Amino acid sequence: MEKIENMINIKDNTKKVYLGIMKRLIKEGYKPEQKQFQKINKIKNFIESKFEKPTTRLDMLNVILITTDEEKLKEQIKTYRQSLQKDKTEKNIKVMNEKGLSLPSKEEFEKKLNDLYENEQYKAFVVNYLMFNFGVRNADVNVIIKNKNKGKLIMNIERNYLLVKPTEVEYVRNNYKTFKTYGKQKHFITDEKFLKAVNEIGEGDILDQEQQIGNQLRKILIFRMSETDIFKMLIDDAYKSRDTQKINELSISRGSSIGTISENYNVNATEQIIREL
Repeated sequence: MEKIENMINIKDNTKKVYLGIMKRLIKEGYKPEQKQFQKINKIKNFIESKFEKPTTRLDMLNVILITTDEEKLKEQIKTYRQSLQKDKTEKNIKVMNEKGLSLPSKEEFEKKLNDLYENEQYKAFVVNYLMFNFGVRNADVNVIIKNKNKGKLIMNIERNYLLVKPTEVEYVRNNYKTFKTYGKQKHFITDEKFLKAVNEIGEGDILDQEQQIGNQLRKILIFRMSETDIFKMLIDDAYKSRDTQKINELSISRGSSIGTISENYNVNATEQIIREL
């Protein structure tokens, strides 16, 4: 514990995470001062008997690594970590492959999206449209609609907006998961159906701010899909089309790196169509 607290090259928040992991390790019986825990076989047996998920095993092992001084043991831990990372990747691919079998096609989703418009379910249409075209998360579709031609705009820098103009809608995102990395995002939508739907809804919050956003979205997302599964569907379609450019566009609009997409959202095999251009 003291070793982690005295680390000077890590942020306080990261230090808190490491301390929390070390507390869990100690609770499970890890005693770094004991000689038996200074052998790689003992560390392997401990990790594999106490923690089931590959991700958890990696988290625990990383903290053991940064608190280990003996160089030979550190190299052995790094080698073991590589095998755990491989195991995590293989299991993750299996889970995603199975998920891919249950996803609707992009064409099926788009048909339902058009049905929403034809049935004048404009709020559901707008929300699903944003997820379908930009691969965004739940919080990203929690937008305020404002008419940009009605005098001076007063905007909350912590909210997302649909700014209505005569021939387009400006989709402004100030509040999303990876804002600190990707910054403020703007998208300009000229689709006539989208423009009409937004005008029909009118100014104000598109979702009820007094209710849980997730609960509201579960009722209106097509096929009752999660935003994660919608994004996987989009990546799946681009992957099968070998459309690396589309994947890169979705990477930017969602605010997820290519590495994150490849590891967590590719329901296909391992061919490297998912790469940075």
